[in-house]
Amino acid sequence: MNDPGAHAATPDHAPAVALFGAPADALLLLASIPADHKNYPQALHLRGILHVAQGDTAQAIDLFEQALRWLPEHDELLSNLSRAYAATARFADALRLLDQVVDLGKASAATCSDRAALLEKLGKDAAALDSYRAALDLDPSYFPAWAGKGNLLHKMENYGEALSCQDRAVSMHPENALARSSRASTLDKLGRMREGLAEHERAQALRPDNATIWCGHGVSLVLLYRLEDGLHCFDRALALDPSHLQAMINRASVLAELQRHGESLEQFAAVLRLAPIGSRVRAQALHFMGMVMLALGNPAGWAGHEYRLQLNSETAVRDAMAARWSGAEAVAGKRILLWSEQGYGDTIQFCRYSTVLAALGATVLLEAPAPLLGLCASLPASAVFAKGGDLPKHDFHIPMMSMPFALQNQPPSGSAPCAGGYLRSDTQRIEKWKHALPPAEKRPRIGIACSGAPRHKRNAQRSIPLEKMLPLARLAQLVILQTELTPHDAAIAAAMPAIIQPSLDSGDFSDVAGLIANVDLVVAVDTSIAHLAGAMGVPVWIVLPWNAEWRWMTRRADTPWYGSATLFRQPAPGDWDSVIADVLRALGT
Repeated sequence: MNDPGAHAATPDHAPAVALFGAPADALLLLASIPADHKNYPQALHLRGILHVAQGDTAQAIDLFEQALRWLPEHDELLSNLSRAYAATARFADALRLLDQVVDLGKASAATCSDRAALLEKLGKDAAALDSYRAALDLDPSYFPAWAGKGNLLHKMENYGEALSCQDRAVSMHPENALARSSRASTLDKLGRMREGLAEHERAQALRPDNATIWCGHGVSLVLLYRLEDGLHCFDRALALDPSHLQAMINRASVLAELQRHGESLEQFAAVLRLAPIGSRVRAQALHFMGMVMLALGNPAGWAGHEYRLQLNSETAVRDAMAARWSGAEAVAGKRILLWSEQGYGDTIQFCRYSTVLAALGATVLLEAPAPLLGLCASLPASAVFAKGGDLPKHDFHIPMMSMPFALQNQPPSGSAPCAGGYLRSDTQRIEKWKHALPPAEKRPRIGIACSGAPRHKRNAQRSIPLEKMLPLARLAQLVILQTELTPHDAAIAAAMPAIIQPSLDSGDFSDVAGLIANVDLVVAVDTSIAHLAGAMGVPVWIVLPWNAEWRWMTRRADTPWYGSATLFRQPAPGDWDSVIADVLRALGT
C-alpha cells in the first residue's frame, strides 16, 4: 500500500507550491515554515506577494517588512515593499526603498520607471524625468517608461516631446487603450483635435468599460465644440465610475457652457463632497465654480476664483519673494508688486487696480508683458517692469486678478474702479495715426477686430469671419485694428481696398492705442482690442459668442468693467449673422 504522506510537500517545497499551487494552500504551507528554517525569509516574502494578489496590502506590508530584516539587500523584496507602500500612498517611504536598490547597483528599467512615478507623486517632476530617462537607457524597449515619460512631459506642457514618447509607446503596444488615450489628449493640446478624437475613438473601441477613456473622449468633443456629444461621454464615464472626479468637473464645465448654470453648480457641489481637502481637483472645482457664480453676477464667486492660484506654480515663487497682500494689511508707504498672471486682455482689464493701490498710499511696482509696458506708463505706478525680468525688493505682492477679492469691491455690486477709462496712448502715437490715416469722411470711422490669438482655447468660438463684418462698410469707414489676420481674413481684406489695414507695431500696444484714439467707435470680438478700447474710454461694441466668458456675465448689454462698452450677444451658438444685424440696426439709429 502506498504511504499517503510519501509525496506530501515539505518546507523545502514551499516556494514551488507558492508559485504553482492554489493560493490558499500555499499560504497555509508557507505559514507553517518555522522561523529557524532556511526558507523562512523567502516564505515571508512569498506570503506577502500572495496577499498583494488577494488585495490585502496591509498584511503584505507587514510580511515584507519582516522579511526585510533577514534580506536587507534583496532587490526584488525592496521593490515589492516599495510598490505596497505606494499603493497606500506612502510615496516617500516607497522612494527610499527604490533609492536603496539604486545604491546597491541593482536598478533595472522597472526600478527606475517605478522610481520616476514616485518622484512625480512627490512633485519632483524634473527628477522624475531623469529617472524615466535612466530607465530607457537601461532598456529602450521598456514600455511603461515610454508611457510614463510621455504622460509626465504632457503634464509639464512639453507636448511635442510628450507626443514623441507616446508615439513610441503606442507603436510598441497598439492594443493598449490607455496609451492611445494619453496620446489623444496630447494631440488635443497641440491643437490637432480631429486626430485626437480619432485616437480617443480607437481607445474607446479597445476599452469601452474604462471611465477615464470616456472622459478623455468627451474632452476632444468639447474642444471641437460638440458640447452635447461631450456631455454624453462624461455621463457614460460617470455611469461606469460615479466617483470619477475629472469626469464630474468636465461635466459641470460643459453644463455651464450650455448655460445650464444651476445644474453646473449642483455638479460642482457633488465634486466638493468627494474631493479631498487640499487636493488639486478640489481647487479646480472651486475655481470653475467661482467663475460660474461670477457669470451669474454673484460677487461671492471671487472667493472661488482665488483657487486658480493653487493651480499656478508661479504663485509659490512670488510668495517666496514677499508676503501676498490679502487686502487687510496697511500699504501706505509700502512697496507692492502688482503682477500680471494671464493674457494681454486680462492684464489690460485688471491693471486698473494700480490706481486703487496708489490711492491707498502704496508705492506700486507694476509687472506686465513687454508689449504692454508703454501703455501701462500712463498708470500711477512708480515703475513698470517686463514680465520675467529682475524685480526690486518689495513688501507685498498680489496678482492683478486677485484685487477684486482683496478689496471686496466685486462687480456687479458697483462699477469697477476707473470704469470710465484709465489707459491712454501717448500724443506722438495719436498724431502719427492722425496723419497716416486717409481723410475722415462724413460717415463714422469704425475700428474692427474679428479674431484673437489662435492659441486661445476659445478662439474658434469668439472669432467672427471678416466677411461677416463687411456689411458695416455700407455705413462706416472700416479700419482693421489687429496686427495679424488669419490667412482667410487677410485674403478678404486684400480684395476690399476700401477697408483700411494699417501696418501696426505688433510689439507695442501703444501703437494700437494711438490708432484707436483716431476712430469714432470700435467693434470687436472678445479679445485684447476690446479691452483696450474700453480701458481708454473709447466707445466699443463687443460682439460676444452665445456662451460668453464669465467676465461679461449673462443677458446684459452693459458691463461694470467698461462704461463705454455695449455688448451684443449671439442668440444661439454660432449665430453671428443676427449679431451683425443688431449692430447694423444700432448704427442706423
